Amino acid sequence: MKNELDWLKENYSSLIAASQVLWTNYSILAAVNDKVQNEKAELQRKTGGLQNIIERFQMENDSLQTKIKILNRRVTEIFKTFPSLEKYCSFEDVESEEWVCKPCPQGWELFNCKCYYFSIDEKNWKDSHTACKKQGADLVIIDSREEQEFIWRRSKGNKIKWIGLTNAPMEGIWMWVDGTRLTTGYWDGNQPNNQGGNQDCVVAEPNSNSFQNWNDLDCNSSWQRICETQVLQFTPLC
Repeated sequence: MKNELDWLKENYSSLIAASQVLWTNYSILAAVNDKVQNEKAELQRKTGGLQNIIERFQMENDSLQTKIKILNRRVTEIFKTFPSLEKYCSFEDVESEEWVCKPCPQGWELFNCKCYYFSIDEKNWKDSHTACKKQGADLVIIDSREEQEFIWRRSKGNKIKWIGLTNAPMEGIWMWVDGTRLTTGYWDGNQPNNQGGNQDCVVAEPNSNSFQNWNDLDCNSSWQRICETQVLQFTPLC
């Protein structure tokens, strides 16, 4: 009997100790579980907040896309009303339908707030004048040394080109195509010489002197031309 009591006491003590260990472990697990649940709840809260932000940004993006489409439709309507604008503007990205406007028409060169077109085809002076007019421009009027140097530099090494200067209406009086009289010329050598008595229109020659490259030639001869027009008015460059 005594042995059984001793055995029971020993096992009871062991059970109590094991029970205490289990309780301690349970308490730890419960604390860990509470922490995990709290972190889960916090994560869900933050995720919900991020989702709200994403949805708000998506709504704003959709609104902006709608506004862009409306603006592009208005731009298209403007181009239909003023077709000459299409010379300056084009689709930068066909997929996004984004219009981009530049200071000069496509294929023209910008210099000092003016646009210049250097033709490849050749025409007589009158037809060259008409061709420039059809492009919304005119044969170039050179009214500064800077412009003269630009024309010379751009023409250097190329073919002769008509400019907007003539004395056809009155021999000896050189007039620009806008009706103003020539004040400063950049004639080559002994030019103008009116050789043959019919040289009434002026070209810029591709010679080596930037300020002496004008020559008077027969207006009926065919040469390339230089057209000039203003930059697009609402560009901020000028």
